[in-house]
Amino acid sequence: MTVPTQEVTSGRLTLLVTRVLAPNPGPMTLEGTNTYVIRHPDSRGGVVVDPGPDDDDHMRAVSGHGDVHLILLTHFHPDHTEAAGRLSALTGAPVRAIDPDFCIAADALQPDEEIIAAGTRIRIVGTPGHTADSVSFHLEEDRRLEQGPLGASEGSMLTGDTILGRGTTVIAQPDGSIGEYFTSLERLAQFGSALVLPGHGPMLDDLSAVAVQHHAVRTEMLRAVEGVVSRFSESSPPREVTVEAVSDAVYSTLPRHLRFAAEMSVSAQLAHLGVPVRSGVAALDSAGVTASEPHALSNTARVGAHATPVSATSSLGAWLDHPEGGPLVRNLFGQAGVDEAVVAPLAKLPLQTLVTLSQGRLTQELVDDLVRRANSLGDGSDGRPQSAV
Repeated sequence: MTVPTQEVTSGRLTLLVTRVLAPNPGPMTLEGTNTYVIRHPDSRGGVVVDPGPDDDDHMRAVSGHGDVHLILLTHFHPDHTEAAGRLSALTGAPVRAIDPDFCIAADALQPDEEIIAAGTRIRIVGTPGHTADSVSFHLEEDRRLEQGPLGASEGSMLTGDTILGRGTTVIAQPDGSIGEYFTSLERLAQFGSALVLPGHGPMLDDLSAVAVQHHAVRTEMLRAVEGVVSRFSESSPPREVTVEAVSDAVYSTLPRHLRFAAEMSVSAQLAHLGVPVRSGVAALDSAGVTASEPHALSNTARVGAHATPVSATSSLGAWLDHPEGGPLVRNLFGQAGVDEAVVAPLAKLPLQTLVTLSQGRLTQELVDDLVRRANSLGDGSDGRPQSAV
């Protein structure tokens, strides 16, 4: 896939769209999250798409583009949504998303809905796959700046993480789906030569060509996984299919800090192919977290006096924010060689989900032990079961 060479910076991109680059660069966010302000040149206010991280300087930069009439979210991942509540409180603008849990003073978005705001018409295009709630925004009347006022409109599409400006997106189970992602790419290809304004990375030309190219790349990756599975089954004796083993074969040269993302994609591809997977990977034994200790309290534990309790069903984001659970989980990631930025898109998912995603490296016993330790360290105990008094 051709990598665009233009620099990714804040500034006006098209007749109707200005990019405000968020200060959160990383392996999963590239140069940072692209927050977009949609507005007609004659409008005094705009529509903010994906406010990004809750950062003071970023909020000031976004607010500097005029009144905020509406806030739209492409999907739930925190690198796109974290500042939505704060921006809404500061401006009074409602927040709309496919997932009603992320809406503020407004109804959930509906596919094919048309929004009239800031002198523009915004069409909602359902594009699930990266996540179940992923959506794109089509601006039919948009055009390149260099075309001038009499230039023919080619339109633009704000694609969130469905299409990135560089590389391919992660499809993470259980929320993501390869099948839905293929369908979404086919839907986007119908919009012709519209400009692509991705959630991360540079603007791209010709949405149809980009969507077809992404479809081809993902199909090639799927075939590579299928080929590895076939080789495993035909070997003598047959080799066990695990996410880790298939990832070793398909992504052998991938940097270690992106390994977890690759394994999430492999897991989704195996599920799409209907390949049964039984993990043969050894369980993690993280520093300070020993799975062999007693773990009778499975999803709840004695609660420390200074922290809200966390459980196996608490989100990964809640765990990372927890004063006792955060260090434990970060220690776990550190030993596994997983960059915290890589798992940021999973912040909304329950910690329990990582048992499935890790294909055996994070065991249920270890999750139970994390719950017990996180909820007992706050009361000054050593994390072992306490007697009721």
